[in-house]
Amino acid sequence: MSRIARVALATALLLPSCGRNDFGVSADGLGSSTTGGSSSSTGDDPSTTTEVGPVDTTTPGTTTIPPDTATTDESTSTTGPQGCDPTPWEGDLLLDTDTELADYPGHTSITGNLVIYQLPTATDLAPLECLQQVAGHVDVRNNGALERLYGLHNLESVGGYLYLLENPSLLTVADLESLRQTGDFLFIENHPALVELWLPSLETVGGRLRVWNDPQLEVFDLPELRGSVTGIEIGLNESLFFVDGLFGLSGCTGNIEVRQNAALIDVLGLSGISGPVGGVVVVGNPSLLELDSLGGVTAVGGDVRIESNPSLPSVAGFAGLESIGGNLWLEGNASLAAVDGFGGVGALGGNLVVVANPQLVDMSGLGSIGSVGNFVVVEDNPQLQDLDDLAGLAGFLPGGLWIDGNASLHDLDGLAGLTGVGGFVSIYDNPQLQSIDGLAGVGAVGDLVRVMFNPSLPNVDGLAGLTSVGADLRVQSNASLLDVDGLLALQQVGGKMVVMDNPILQGLGGLSSLQVVGEDLIIQNNDSIVSLVGLGNVTSTGGGF
Repeated sequence: MSRIARVALATALLLPSCGRNDFGVSADGLGSSTTGGSSSSTGDDPSTTTEVGPVDTTTPGTTTIPPDTATTDESTSTTGPQGCDPTPWEGDLLLDTDTELADYPGHTSITGNLVIYQLPTATDLAPLECLQQVAGHVDVRNNGALERLYGLHNLESVGGYLYLLENPSLLTVADLESLRQTGDFLFIENHPALVELWLPSLETVGGRLRVWNDPQLEVFDLPELRGSVTGIEIGLNESLFFVDGLFGLSGCTGNIEVRQNAALIDVLGLSGISGPVGGVVVVGNPSLLELDSLGGVTAVGGDVRIESNPSLPSVAGFAGLESIGGNLWLEGNASLAAVDGFGGVGALGGNLVVVANPQLVDMSGLGSIGSVGNFVVVEDNPQLQDLDDLAGLAGFLPGGLWIDGNASLHDLDGLAGLTGVGGFVSIYDNPQLQSIDGLAGVGAVGDLVRVMFNPSLPNVDGLAGLTSVGADLRVQSNASLLDVDGLLALQQVGGKMVVMDNPILQGLGGLSSLQVVGEDLIIQNNDSIVSLVGLGNVTSTGGGF
């Protein structure tokens, strides 16, 4: 298909009644499914780019194409426009005035870096038409009038990275029609006018592939790209529907990040990627309907983060996944009804976070997880009724346990395999919760324990195994709580011991084993308590009583 035809096709897709011919899945057929905090605080933040100074002419320290292909001598330079100089330009070349561009002497190769920076009026790069090879980096940045890359149309190889950044008038990169390889990353970002990313000859990218903040981009086509890259970052491309131009890729050793692409419908272009990857981050894509295209991924060394994709109905596409070295983070996916794509994952190296998924009824896809390296957070899932699908989770939980704000949750029986928690335990604001018996195996908690604002909870019998708490223990504002007999094994609280605002609590007999309170002992606003029987064995408090 010609480039003009591709542009016409992409333009047609913008019409509400049109669609891609091979896109035959409706939202009904698939069923139906804000990034918390600043993304710039994490090491894998896709908004972070490799720093390259505007006039950096140092010898490249990254991967380069071997010398026999990175330079051209007189005997091999037989192609290109008439009048080209077959001897290489030795060293680095900085072009930051129109005069310097016009005076380029026609060398077919450069042994160092090529930096094209802040050209005042040039609309293309025609004087560079002889150039075929650059052994170092190519950096084209902040050229206000540049509309095309014509002049680089004979460029075949770049030994280092190719970085196109903040050229506000650039409409297309198709003039890089001869480019076959970059030895390091390919970044194309911050181009408000760019409509077309078509590189018909590109076969190899030696580093990361990043297409970021190109809001008018409609065509993303790298039809000859093959092999593996060290990262894929596609974000803030508001007009991009598809990433089909990446079908030839077979691997990614770093992160796959797809963030804030308002029109993106699917990631079918990533369906060729298989085996292990560094991480999968899919955040803030309001039109995204599928992730099944990632079914070839078998292991993730870092995080799997699926967040704020309100149209996404399923994560079943991760069914081939066997291990996650970091976090499994599922947050703010308004149409996600199940998490059935993670049945092959036996352990998480980081956190398990399931937050603010309003249609989520159960967590059946998490039944094989036997250990979590840090926190388990289940919060603000209003349809979630139980945690039975976490029954495989066993042993010591190093981080903490948050079970907060789940409007339909009625028990914690799925947590019966836990024996201890290194951080804090929060059972907070679960209005239908009637039992916490699933915590009966927990013998010690290293930090805070709070059981608060659970109006249907009649007892705390699920804390029957608890002997010590490292920080505060708060039993507060539980309107149906009758007794604290579930605390009969408790001997020591490192912080405050607080029993407050439990209106029908009948007594404190369940605290009869308590001996040491590190800070204040607070018994307050429990209207039905008539005595302090049960506190007789307290021998010391670090604060008031």
